[in-house]
Amino acid sequence: MQRRKRWKPTLWGGLLPLLGWALLVGCTSPYQKARQVDTVQAYKEFLRQNPNSPERTRALRRLDRLMYDRAVSADSVESYSLYLQEFPRGRFRRRAKRRREALSFRTARRRDRLKSYQEFLEEYPNGQYSRDAKDRIELLFYQKAKRYQSYRGMEAYLKHFPRGRFRREATENYRRFWWERIAKKPTVEKIDRWLQVFQSGEYVSRARRKRTALQYMTYEDKGQWWLIQKWMKRHPNSPLFDRAKKNSRILRRAYPRFERARRLMEAGETRRATQRYRYIYRLFRRRDVVMKLLRRDLKKYKITDDVIR
Repeated sequence: MQRRKRWKPTLWGGLLPLLGWALLVGCTSPYQKARQVDTVQAYKEFLRQNPNSPERTRALRRLDRLMYDRAVSADSVESYSLYLQEFPRGRFRRRAKRRREALSFRTARRRDRLKSYQEFLEEYPNGQYSRDAKDRIELLFYQKAKRYQSYRGMEAYLKHFPRGRFRREATENYRRFWWERIAKKPTVEKIDRWLQVFQSGEYVSRARRKRTALQYMTYEDKGQWWLIQKWMKRHPNSPLFDRAKKNSRILRRAYPRFERARRLMEAGETRRATQRYRYIYRLFRRRDVVMKLLRRDLKKYKITDDVIR
C-alpha cells in the first residue's frame, strides 16, 4: 500500500491566494466603493466622476434616501429645502414639502405677527395651513385696530374682510372711533364726510346738530351776515336761532365798514384805514361779534396799539 505524499508548501502555493485577492480588490467598481462608504459625499463624488455609469440610477436612488434621512434628522425648514433643491422630483418630495410647510407654520405661530403669517401665505398660498394663517391674520388685524382705536384700521378691516368674523363689531367701532376723532377738532367738512358714510344710526343726530352749529359759527367768525340769514331760513328751530338773528343785524351794519377799511389797507392808505378801524371800535366796542372781527384785522395789519388805546 502506497503512502500518500504529504503536501508541502511552495513559493507559488503561498503567493497564488494573495495574488487572487489582490486582483479581486483591484476589480472593485467605483459604485461598489461608494456603496461601501455609503455617504452622501461618496455618492455625489461617484456621480460627478461617472456621469454615464450604468449604476447612476441606483446611486441616485440611494443618494435620494440619504439626503431625505439627513433632512429628517435635522428636521428644519432649511434641511427640507436643501433636499427639495437637490431632488425636486425625489421619492420623498411630498413628505418633505408637507413637513417643511408644517415647520414654517410653526415658526409663524411662534412669532405670531401679521408679517410672519403674510410671509407664510406668500410661500404657501394654498397649503394645508393657509386657512389657519388667514384666520390668524384677520384676528390680529382686528385686535390691532381695536387696541389703537383706529377708525382707519377698522375701515381697512372691513375692506379686506367684508365677510369677516368681526364685521358687525368692526362696523360699530368704525363709526364710533371716527366720530370720537372728529369730536376732538370738528369741522363742517369732516362731519360731512362722516355723514356720507353713516346716514343713520348712532351719533347721526348729534353730528347733524354739531354741523349746523359749526356752519353758523363759521359765518359769524367771518362776519358773513347774508349767509347767516340763509342759515336762519334752513334752521328755524336751532338753539342758535335767536343769537343768529341778533348778530346778523349787527354784522349787517358793521361789515361794509370793515370792507372799506380793508380796501384802504390794501391800497397802502394806512393812516386812513386806521381812522376807519378806530371808528368801528367806537361804534361796536360793546358788541362781541364785531370785536372778534376787529381784533383779527388789527393783528393781521399790526395796528392794534394804534386803534385800541
